[in-house]
Amino acid sequence: MANKNRRKKIQGYIIPVPVMSVFVVAMLLLLAYVWLDIRNKALGTKIKSLEQQQAKLQKKYDLELCKWERMKSPQNIEKMLVQRNCSMIWPDENNIVRLNEPTATASITKDFKSQMAQLSSFTKPIVHD
Repeated sequence: MANKNRRKKIQGYIIPVPVMSVFVVAMLLLLAYVWLDIRNKALGTKIKSLEQQQAKLQKKYDLELCKWERMKSPQNIEKMLVQRNCSMIWPDENNIVRLNEPTATASITKDFKSQMAQLSSFTKPIVHD
């Protein structure tokens, strides 16, 4: 009995290596697909909540803009002045300061005089070789 029976001894693996490697790659791809799906759904819910928040903020902004437009109308300004006992009058003639704006051509010629093209004294066209 010193020699064991070689026929009963199993050599190799129960599942072949190529089949096992295909199985492992398939499982990894399946796990990656599930992970991406979960991440996609989480981002989708976050986007929906941000869109709802943006809609609420836009509504609030429009309301405040409408309030501001109503508040700065001339009728409301007059009402507010009356409520606060403020009276406004036109200024006197000597309190008015008038500023004259220089004409556009004068400012252009003054600023860009060195950059403007000058006419040549030659009447014939000049050809450069």
